Amino acid sequence: GVDAYDFSHDKIRVVAYAGISPIRRRALHLQVAKALETLRTGDLDAHSAQIAGHFEQAGRPQPAVAYYRRAAAAAQRIYANAEAIRHYRHLLDGELSRSLSVAETCAVMLALGEVWRLTGQWAEAVAINREAESTAATLGDVPLQAQAQRALADVLRLQGHYDSALEWLARAELGYESITDWRGVVSALWTMGEIYWFKGDNPRALVALERQLGIATEIDDQRGVCEALDTMGMVYWSQGDWDRSVDCCQRSIAIAEPLGYHLVITRAAITLGNVYSSQCATDEAVRWYLRAGLLARQIDDRQVLSWAIANTANQLQNRGYYPRALAGYEQAVRIALEIGDRWTACLNVSNIGDVARRQNRVEQAELLYRKAAGYGRRLGIPSYLSGTLVDLARLLLEQGQAEEATSIYAEAVALIGNVQGEYLAGEDTRFSAQVLGIRLRHTPPVETQDLASLPGATSPKETQDLASLPGTAPASAAAELQALLHQASMPAHQAALWYELWHIAPDDEETRTSAATLYRSLFAETGLHDYRQRYQQLTGETLPDPPPLPDVSELIPFEPVDLDALVPRLEPLLAQLDASFD
Repeated sequence: GVDAYDFSHDKIRVVAYAGISPIRRRALHLQVAKALETLRTGDLDAHSAQIAGHFEQAGRPQPAVAYYRRAAAAAQRIYANAEAIRHYRHLLDGELSRSLSVAETCAVMLALGEVWRLTGQWAEAVAINREAESTAATLGDVPLQAQAQRALADVLRLQGHYDSALEWLARAELGYESITDWRGVVSALWTMGEIYWFKGDNPRALVALERQLGIATEIDDQRGVCEALDTMGMVYWSQGDWDRSVDCCQRSIAIAEPLGYHLVITRAAITLGNVYSSQCATDEAVRWYLRAGLLARQIDDRQVLSWAIANTANQLQNRGYYPRALAGYEQAVRIALEIGDRWTACLNVSNIGDVARRQNRVEQAELLYRKAAGYGRRLGIPSYLSGTLVDLARLLLEQGQAEEATSIYAEAVALIGNVQGEYLAGEDTRFSAQVLGIRLRHTPPVETQDLASLPGATSPKETQDLASLPGTAPASAAAELQALLHQASMPAHQAALWYELWHIAPDDEETRTSAATLYRSLFAETGLHDYRQRYQQLTGETLPDPPPLPDVSELIPFEPVDLDALVPRLEPLLAQLDASFD
């Protein structure tokens, strides 16, 4: 160009640079750094790394440190995570580390831990947050120590260490309150609310989140406001309060979008997809999952990416596209294990079990359900665990293992009783358990005392009377189902109950017609494969294919997976998951 020169070959630049004396070279670097500061005053963030490099080469460590930290923070804000990590590691591992004060080192470690937390490097994040907490404690720096404690709790929560995380959060909240750092209190309450939700304690989750929302609103912490609303939306979805959930998520996104706070936008989008999925609005659910997944990939948020892939696979499974759903589940399990997300891995093991059950692969389904239940027990996730246990108990009952099915069912009912809300994790687990309980109470060879002890049974005398009469088990089961049918207001519940009644009395034309009519209507509304299958069982007729789903190839490429091929590939993944609990 007219006003600039460049080297025609890099070697010429190298030789020219080497020909400058070290003292002259440092002086020139200093001149360039100062010139860039002057020229780029209006856009220093974009040029901070370049300026930092010149100050470093000029032998001026203090401004170099300041500009590297600025460059890293700027990269972090726009989710250029690899660049942010590179700058933070350069400060901690290079010559400039000698110029960092102990407090600065601690702050840089926490910043690096935050990026690692987002990108799924959770083991590294835990280690560096622990080191930062210990360093801050030695310094007696309460703000840094509270920040480290909250950050450590957040990553421990992601790994499923809920009780340990709550202990660290309690310390962090006390530290923040002692210095009246209300933004810090807001951040601690957000993590606390999420932990209580994972533990199935929805009331305590909402108390923490409502307090967070109140404080954040009062101090005009917009990030804190949208964080609270996002997680409240998740809690409301979980317990079946769809309208409230949608309202919270939409308000959260409206606040987060102008802030460029993609972390919250992706999570709120997942919850909106979950709401529509729970309402069987499959197409709308897929659109929200696609939005969440593609944005998560853009910001390198691998946890949300795994959620979006798995939840999209759920929609594929609901439409009967099992090979492609399995491809999504496998992908989600692999991502979850890469980042140490045992909770997501556990859920997807159960999801693969669902596919195996639907394909009548009983042995694989039982194995996967048992694995998922074991992980769920160790993680302490009642909302999801109860659903897996109900599925396992139903499978065992269908295989004639009524005694073990009864035991597992009782465990599921105990968990269900400890979680508030009509739904559990957005699923109709309470209703499914009610129907299963009726079947178990009237399935030989369960002993009379076992019948009486099952949740929801009639009085011991009534149970004994029924059990003592030959041939009355179907009649008594039908009576309970009819009683439940009179209370049912949802078409899906009514259809399921008529279907159970048809199994008891397959020659009853009224029962068969009632079930078939409802399933035909439900399939027309939702396109769910289960409804289509049940209609075919009832009538022998095949309903037309539903309209195709939105294109999901950006999240789940069209690479169908066969269950026989997948199960052997799962073995090392399950072994890795087993080992993570040791």
